[in-house]
Amino acid sequence: MPFLKRIAPYIKDLHTKHDCYDDDEDYEDDKDGQLLVDPTHLEMLTSLPLPQLRTLRYECWGLQLTALEGLLIHFGDRLQRLNVRVIYRSDCPDKPPCFCMFFRYCPQLKHLSYITLPIDMIMCAHGSQQQIVYPLESLELERHKFSMTKILPLLHQCPQLRRLCLSSHRKWDVDWLRILEICPELQSLEVILNIEARNRERDRLFWWGKHFILRNSNIHHSSTPGLLNLIITNLSYAHQFYALNTVVNLHHQTIQHIEVAFHYEHTVNTGGNHDPILVAPPNLEKLDFHFYDFPYTADDLTCVIRPYLDQCSRLTWVSLKTHRSNYLTPLPRWAFVALAQLSDLRHLHIQMPNDPNNMVYFLDTIKSYNNNTKLESLFYDGDWVSNMDVIRLIAELPSLRSLALSLLPASIDQYVPPKAMIDCLQLLQHAPRIQSLSFTNVNGFGSQDVFHNMGLIPHLQRLYIITYASTSKEGIRHIADREPPLKILVVGDMSDPGEHMRDFDFEDALEYARTKIEIVEGEYDCGTCCREISAGIAYTYGLY
Repeated sequence: MPFLKRIAPYIKDLHTKHDCYDDDEDYEDDKDGQLLVDPTHLEMLTSLPLPQLRTLRYECWGLQLTALEGLLIHFGDRLQRLNVRVIYRSDCPDKPPCFCMFFRYCPQLKHLSYITLPIDMIMCAHGSQQQIVYPLESLELERHKFSMTKILPLLHQCPQLRRLCLSSHRKWDVDWLRILEICPELQSLEVILNIEARNRERDRLFWWGKHFILRNSNIHHSSTPGLLNLIITNLSYAHQFYALNTVVNLHHQTIQHIEVAFHYEHTVNTGGNHDPILVAPPNLEKLDFHFYDFPYTADDLTCVIRPYLDQCSRLTWVSLKTHRSNYLTPLPRWAFVALAQLSDLRHLHIQMPNDPNNMVYFLDTIKSYNNNTKLESLFYDGDWVSNMDVIRLIAELPSLRSLALSLLPASIDQYVPPKAMIDCLQLLQHAPRIQSLSFTNVNGFGSQDVFHNMGLIPHLQRLYIITYASTSKEGIRHIADREPPLKILVVGDMSDPGEHMRDFDFEDALEYARTKIEIVEGEYDCGTCCREISAGIAYTYGLY
């Protein structure tokens, strides 16, 4: 208590956790300068004034929310940011609190994140609450499923919203135009299908998320109204695609980031069936299209992607992805021609079937910029094994710091010949700046010589490998002895033929690497009968 009294005048951010069940889940402590308080001390805590407190983060496993209400009664009048996460059993007779409690105690609230699992009503039933206007600028909600009839009344009460994030576990028919009409100040709209959101995050390489800004959803007090960020990962209905283009047309002067995941279940072929964008957004910097379970056609690619690549000259970050398949329409040559004209391109993610000769064209063209290319990170999923000019040109990029290479094999049993792997790595030894290297879905790490050649890449600091073939344990030990040592090593070996047996030699090799390298992670799993699990592990490490 004396310690709390001494630091109370300086606390600005309070993080509390309350576990009500016997089978409590473990949570990781947040150690970023925030005060983590055990629920048994909440009563003592409310006796402190905390005059500087502006942010409260409350997590509860269960529905005994007396502590939360007590904190809001005591501190709510000064809070500007409130994060509440309530996880409860579906058979619990109680329900999570509705919004009115937060607003009743927190008149200055600007940012609210409210997550309840499983689903519960998000609005009070009292009609009188609909007339109250709340000064929220940021609202983040996660539910099992939303409906527009429940969301719209709340949004009417928050006309000053600048950022809205709606994350659901099931698809729902979102009327984006109506949301933007009700919230004219909105700058960032994120409608996320949570299951696919997980996959979306998994699609990001670990180094990509760690070292580069993936998303700019910060709130800006701009004098020019308009949407900056549009992130939609559950586009499942044809009319939503039409609405997407309408939103872009309405906000083409301001929009800077578009991220969309297309789903097959309800989306019809877009070619000739939609209103095109009338004017490409001149300030667009980030473009991410993911054709998820969507058997697109060449016309679809022309309609959906081409206007942006041809006309948005300020693009710095482009990501074009499919769910892994060799049988989808290849990315046409015009896409690579357009990408080569983007003089500010810094991050490129190609995960669609493609002709490696087109990638050679792209790389050769940007190389001709007299060392003025700005490309810093590249994820290339294609048949680079059959065309080593791809690797040669990648190694000649003066600005490239992070490289991920993947293959689209017809079978996880396909192998890259050792000579091809060594040829690839010997070319990369000439790369002037590559610090992070990832191989995904590449079966070619059974030889110590491969690891030896990886270790000769001069500036390498971070190495990530996911393979469905046996990994050389001697190779892991060899690269662990590299000088200067790696900072991060991640190896996912999915080569177990199905017996679910532990590979003690593999584990011993990783343990040895941990004595040399700061961060070492690894998994050994069945790559035949547990491919989905294996892919999940690969996703976890950001390698897929």
